[in-house]
Amino acid sequence: MYLTIRRPERKTIAVVVCDTGRRKRECQTAWMMRTYSDDLSRSREFRRLMGRFPTGVSVVLGSQGEELIGLTINSFTSVSLDPLLLLFCVRHESRSAARLRDCAVFTVNLLGEGQLAASQYFAGSRASEPPPEVERDGELVWLRHSNASFCCELEATHPAGDHMIIVARVTALMGPERSAPPLVYHEGAYARLADRNDEQSPMLADARR
Repeated sequence: MYLTIRRPERKTIAVVVCDTGRRKRECQTAWMMRTYSDDLSRSREFRRLMGRFPTGVSVVLGSQGEELIGLTINSFTSVSLDPLLLLFCVRHESRSAARLRDCAVFTVNLLGEGQLAASQYFAGSRASEPPPEVERDGELVWLRHSNASFCCELEATHPAGDHMIIVARVTALMGPERSAPPLVYHEGAYARLADRNDEQSPMLADARR
């Protein structure tokens, strides 16, 4: 699959066009020199522009007895192959994240596009939705039908501004032979990848040759 994202049409707020040559540098400088009247405006603009980077969606899942503890994340990446490490970021005030750090083991589950309800459930819509289907093995719990599930133990935590970076050591991993199309998050909304058979740009077509 290629990274064409299907989204509802949105109104264009502003378009900046740069000519090649001398004016190109002037245009780039204008972007670099943008200033903000206050920190809140700068934070909002940072969040808006960072939202243009499409990500996958994952659910971190643990348990205390029969109670499920989970949260939906999209700031997730691999860190190391030796040892196997991954990381994700959570807000300091996240109560679910605090409880997950107390779990002996937890899983990070990569969601397919058919698992939107699971993402919404662990993002806070639990009152109106039934809990997603899970599998259990002792203290370990993971989501059914995920594209991948990584069984983890807490390795380290690092405070970073208003978030906490959580580094986890992967002790086991599982996933189907073939993955479903991933659930995608882009500009504050869920999205999906276009099918490889959909019409694509000439540039992407050339890149596949």
